[in-house]
Amino acid sequence: MKKRMLAVMLPVAAFVALAGTGFGVWVFNATSNGSTTHAGYSVTNAYSVGSISLAKGTNAGDDTITLDQNNPDFQLKYVTTSKVTEALGGSSAAGESQGAWGVNTTSDTFKVKANYKFEVVLGGGLDNYIAIKSINRETSNAVTSGTAFDVTYSSVTKDSVLTETYDIEFDWKSDNKPATIDAYIKMVNAVKTGTITLTATLNSAVYEA
Repeated sequence: MKKRMLAVMLPVAAFVALAGTGFGVWVFNATSNGSTTHAGYSVTNAYSVGSISLAKGTNAGDDTITLDQNNPDFQLKYVTTSKVTEALGGSSAAGESQGAWGVNTTSDTFKVKANYKFEVVLGGGLDNYIAIKSINRETSNAVTSGTAFDVTYSSVTKDSVLTETYDIEFDWKSDNKPATIDAYIKMVNAVKTGTITLTATLNSAVYEA
């Protein structure tokens, strides 16, 4: 008899203990009470420094050299030009409903760092008699020498035209400068198919903070 009473009392005691701790509640997921909104976003404008063009300087003879015994004209002057174009971004406003797309209406002003490569190649026999002495970039009354040039432009915006002026100077290859009439005739025959090829390349253009 004691064993049967104990068996009944233990489950009852367990339920009373659980009821006292909050066990035995009803929980529902009120899915109909959700909330939705839309965050805003924007896309900034984009600018492209376009393809580079190459033209001779403004003075006569800027695109020609002269091989002369005592007064050679061994200088060329060329100008590179690259135009900046704009692609407009826009924005979508934040709010409960999806925001309408708005196109940016104003241009940005920024600073850009560009790298140009200026290459001159002599060929067709001309390279046996003269050599490239220097390539100089003129800027702000200063001269920079080399073949790759970094240039920083301020206050750039759409339709900006970026221009650079380059001076190319040549010199005789001393061992092959004609010293006799026979050597002169030999040179003339050798350079009849000569070429001077100039190439300007915009290697990169990046935003400068």
